[in-house]
Amino acid sequence: MRELVNDFESLGDNCELGLVQRFYGAEPLALFRWVGINRLDQLIDALNARFAGLGEPGHVFHEMLPGWDHHAAIDTKYGFYFHTTLDPSAVLDRPDEVTKLAAIEGRRLKFLAGHLLNAMETGEKILVYRQKRALDEAEIQRLFDAVSRIGRNTLLVVIEDELRPPGSVEDKGNGLILAYVSRLSNENPPQVDLDAWRKILTDVHSLWCRKFSCALREGEMIERIMSVPVADLGTIEDPRFSGVLVPANEPWKIGPGVTTQFLDGAEAHHEKYFDIDYLRYLIDGAMDALAVQGRKDLILDIGSGSGPSVFALIDRFPRGHIVATDISPNLLAILRRALAERGKVDSCTTLCLDLNRRWFKDQSFDLAIGSAVLHHLFEPHRLIEEVFAALRPGAAVVFYEPFEPGYAMMALIYRTILAHASPVNPLDGALIDLFRGKIVHIGLMKCEPKDPTIYADIDDKWMFTREYFTEIGAKIGASRTIIYPINHSDRPFTNHMITMLRLGIGAVPSALPDWAWELIADIEASLSDSCKKDLLLEGCIAFVK
Repeated sequence: MRELVNDFESLGDNCELGLVQRFYGAEPLALFRWVGINRLDQLIDALNARFAGLGEPGHVFHEMLPGWDHHAAIDTKYGFYFHTTLDPSAVLDRPDEVTKLAAIEGRRLKFLAGHLLNAMETGEKILVYRQKRALDEAEIQRLFDAVSRIGRNTLLVVIEDELRPPGSVEDKGNGLILAYVSRLSNENPPQVDLDAWRKILTDVHSLWCRKFSCALREGEMIERIMSVPVADLGTIEDPRFSGVLVPANEPWKIGPGVTTQFLDGAEAHHEKYFDIDYLRYLIDGAMDALAVQGRKDLILDIGSGSGPSVFALIDRFPRGHIVATDISPNLLAILRRALAERGKVDSCTTLCLDLNRRWFKDQSFDLAIGSAVLHHLFEPHRLIEEVFAALRPGAAVVFYEPFEPGYAMMALIYRTILAHASPVNPLDGALIDLFRGKIVHIGLMKCEPKDPTIYADIDDKWMFTREYFTEIGAKIGASRTIIYPINHSDRPFTNHMITMLRLGIGAVPSALPDWAWELIADIEASLSDSCKKDLLLEGCIAFVK
């Protein structure tokens, strides 16, 4: 219960919710947890002004209020009065002391106001307003409009009504919820109906968490995000693909350039590349780099495959709904099987789409993630443009992709090792074949346009450069384009060689002779740390709207 009540934040008009939270062991940092608000208009004015002027010098002073055993901090800008821990014996008759305490309290209020605005912008809290005086529908709507202008928020208004069952909840839709208790407390000491509050908070939290899963079952979420109707591929094509949705406005077919490893070879691909822990590491790193806070209600996962990124996103954003997309219905069928095994089917929608086309309505998603997908495409920039258009303002699309500078250095390392191979420096034939193949493959993946007639049967088509993504960021109007190496270390090429040996021929590091490892170490030692960052092998790219 303690974690549950932490998802609520008070908007006043007094401390009742704060006392309920304290009863369950929660002590959240909140502006209006210990507050008195005389009129709802004061709160609405403050919200519409985004708390401008709150806590400014000259607006805050301390006073003993009737019935209080400590000083109140009163902000004259909006007329709020806040509890403090200031003992009544404190000396407030010296001007310097009064000025000092008011400045401290003002800074605290400004900080807490910023904290509340951040939560409201991301919709990460259920906002709660209670008032003992009866509220009419117009007043409630004005408050809901004020919080909705700041972000996609859920507002719970608790009303005193002796005729309704205590703890009953009424979902008005679009994020507005009314709840009823037989008695709201204005007494000192307070008389709080904890049973009614517990039922209200539990039921409202359940509504909040099920918000998008319920919408999905009703078809509302699909209608909200898709620009075309959808059909179940299991019904129109193959029962194996039940639950995988496809556009219904045209005959379904596999797009160009999709090779057999993603279709008939899907099970083998799943066994080789399904790694939730690594995707969790990648996503956590990107969220930290972007300073992402709060919940993300609707998340687009691009090129989901069999779902490692989907489960990592569910772990990171347990209240969000994931829209998983891939061009392979075979991989999405494996994902649906895994969702069912983990009891997470309601957390995810599976769509079989070619995202080079415009399928989603603008401003639909709070976040988009694409792991190792762009380098499979003929025209990566088209997918970036389409996904970026589907983001809400302030949202980001994040990709994880190979970069040409680091792989060009690996090609040079392969050539150097091959050139040094001799009877004195023996090299196994399997390694010779592997390195020669890698040199050819890296050459094919250079950051330049791809001819579909040449690349139709090649899975990995691209490696990228910083310039490529920077230019796209400017073209689509990204407010920020962030690029950083995923696994930066002082031994990037040694680490990559170890991974390549394992994935390429199933070999352990000792399969490569010591003299070859020494060559790699010498090359790494000759480069500065800054240079190694520029020669990134795998990078994270984020475009912020």
